[in-house]
Amino acid sequence: EGLFFLGYQLHKTGQPESARAENLYRIISPMLFVQGTRDRTCDLDVLRATLGRVGAPITLHVVPEADHRFRAPKRTGRTAEEVYEEVLATVETWIAKILES
Repeated sequence: EGLFFLGYQLHKTGQPESARAENLYRIISPMLFVQGTRDRTCDLDVLRATLGRVGAPITLHVVPEADHRFRAPKRTGRTAEEVYEEVLATVETWIAKILES
């Protein structure tokens, strides 16, 4: 049993000081967070600090240059399909580990 979050909206767009995480502190199941480095609704520093206070097992996978919808700029050379494949592979691997335990 576990939960995975794709592009978790931790706070209002561009406002990390408005972080809302109380619900996470009550969860006891393992959690996977897949976040893009350009997601304006989830500052990674704030997320890491928040996850450090969660009592459940946490896995954080960061997708470089991806936004909230896991879109990466053309300059990265990564297609949408490549980014989505990374996200899917991450979730599949995590679920397999959860099912093994």
